[in-house]
Amino acid sequence: EVILSPAFLLRRELEQRGATVTLDDPLYSDAEIERQGFVPAHIGERSGADVVILNTAHPEYIDLDFERLAQNGVKAVVDGRGLWDAARIRAAGLRYVGVGSPGDAPSRVQEPAA
Repeated sequence: EVILSPAFLLRRELEQRGATVTLDDPLYSDAEIERQGFVPAHIGERSGADVVILNTAHPEYIDLDFERLAQNGVKAVVDGRGLWDAARIRAAGLRYVGVGSPGDAPSRVQEPAA
């Protein structure tokens, strides 16, 4: 079975930049996630993750405990679906980056070095 998901593109890009990528998806078992080449993870459990990226707005993710994520070492949240309230995430001590929203974006664009 081939699963068409932006998760594969995200994984490739992040791994090329040196990240360790794990995946939590309530629609798949750990074994199914592993068969797709991902390392299973479970949001909310201590995992060593620095960043949580929301790629799909499953109902299970609506009311995440952001304070617990921060206590478990998460530093930032990337909301790729506009699902979460930025103020609530920031109140938990996390950096919020919302795709398509100003979020915590730098105040000016830096040009690449020539």
